[in-house]
Amino acid sequence: MKFITLLPKAYNDGSEVSPQTVEEIVEAVSFQFGGCTVAGDAKGAWVHEGNLYRDETIVLICHCDNSRYTEARDAVIAIGRKLNQLEMYFEVQDFDGAENLKVE
Repeated sequence: MKFITLLPKAYNDGSEVSPQTVEEIVEAVSFQFGGCTVAGDAKGAWVHEGNLYRDETIVLICHCDNSRYTEARDAVIAIGRKLNQLEMYFEVQDFDGAENLKVE
């Protein structure tokens, strides 16, 4: 399966996520799943509890066996916790679709 997540370039308070923090995440995901691709920057918006959030993000793509779905999902939630996010985008291709994951 292929999974995609979006790494925010800023925390919810507007402060910048450091390039070092992004690199730490990329390295951790690479070691966990055997590699990943930073596919570039993206801009978007999403709604949470009636509030519109505008984000600049970094697209991160990984491949792994379908049997690692839960591990991949948990890894994205852990990234969300590290970055103090409310939700994380998690798209799975060649398996079963996309979802937004609650980061609680």
